[in-house]
Amino acid sequence: MLVDNSSNAGRKGTGRIAVFDDDCGIWSGSRCHETTVPYRKVDDDFKRLFLKDGVYCFEKFVKRVRTYVPYEPQPAKTELVHLCRYYATQKSNDSYKRRISWLVVDEGVSSVAIVEYAGCSAEGEPHGNSVASAAPYARTSQRSMDAMRQKCVRCRRLLPCTMTSRANSMIRTIAHAIGAS
Repeated sequence: MLVDNSSNAGRKGTGRIAVFDDDCGIWSGSRCHETTVPYRKVDDDFKRLFLKDGVYCFEKFVKRVRTYVPYEPQPAKTELVHLCRYYATQKSNDSYKRRISWLVVDEGVSSVAIVEYAGCSAEGEPHGNSVASAAPYARTSQRSMDAMRQKCVRCRRLLPCTMTSRANSMIRTIAHAIGAS
């Protein structure tokens, strides 16, 4: 399935991790990892590159042994395409897995990603702190979390000013009352 990846492009630009929301329950953080594989665009084809000691190489088998031969000249940055993949396993079911793929080119992160699921999803579990409810836990979407965070930032900006002006007003009132103005 194709998903919008434009918000993650912005998140990556600010050094934050990518977020892919779905309704499949909790994904185990300890069993997730991300890989990035470089490719070189040659005509209408893509050739897999290997980065060894900061140098792009191609793989060659010599007598059943892999060797890496550096490209001469090294590929230009505009010829490179990086395939990024994020792998995750569902917390309640080790056999249910998710793979998300997107491209990174010279201009930045692509605006679409491909999400693939493998296995059978298990029934979700209630939240770990839940005592009263047995309903499956669904994580709050990142869009909702960002909206709440933005509102909190606005409140924090207003609150100190309001509190400071109230405090100053109170101090003036008290100072006037005791004749210390």
